[in-house]
Amino acid sequence: MTVSLPAFVAAVPTLAHTLATEYLTAPAAAPTPSELIALRQWINAEFEQIPVPVIFQDADLDLPSMLERFDADGVLAISTANISHPWLIDAENAMFRAVHDWHHLHIGADSTLDGERATFEHARKSAPSEISWILFSEIVHRHRASYVATCCSAIMQRSRRPQ
Repeated sequence: MTVSLPAFVAAVPTLAHTLATEYLTAPAAAPTPSELIALRQWINAEFEQIPVPVIFQDADLDLPSMLERFDADGVLAISTANISHPWLIDAENAMFRAVHDWHHLHIGADSTLDGERATFEHARKSAPSEISWILFSEIVHRHRASYVATCCSAIMQRSRRPQ
């Protein structure tokens, strides 16, 4: 089967969106019981080391808004919107988000792919090696899949508009 270049290029946003959506909605690879214990212990230990007040709020909050709030009043505001997770309870996932956002703030990383990779590398330094794959999936893969899904949705919406 031969596909023309224009047909392939036209199909890329749909294919990329499908793959990103499948990543975000597929059943998660479950950690082993010992990996889950290690992850929970790491989250708790890292959360306890955050040296500023942390508040949790229901509203969605992106990284620039969190940084703005931190600069204004020294509080680390963390969103609990869409908090459900396949193997962390809501409180643990909220604490993970706080740790992750604190790492962004602490190392000066933005919310680009490079910033997410930097926060992963920072987190990995203090984490047991057995949970590195979890951190990479939760930090880098999830960011990239969300970004691709959002971008491809926008491209597909534009391509469906009448000319």
